[in-house]
Amino acid sequence: MRSRAPPLPTANEFQTVSNGVRLNSVRSQRTPMSDESVAMMHCTDCDATFPRNEVDTPAKGTLACPKCRSTDIEDV
Repeated sequence: MRSRAPPLPTANEFQTVSNGVRLNSVRSQRTPMSDESVAMMHCTDCDATFPRNEVDTPAKGTLACPKCRSTDIEDV
């Protein structure tokens, strides 16, 4: 008589990955981004700091400050 396979874990149960580390299910690992994890940029010309998603892109591959349109910006 063959043994039955164990039941699949539910979303709330722990799953063991191949290296033996125990993790919660993938669904519970996904968390929305908070304000603290948003990438920030800084303009060295006008000294403005702003979120990365507000940066202007006047040309492909070029980033510009949304306030003064300077391309002299850097990651914070």
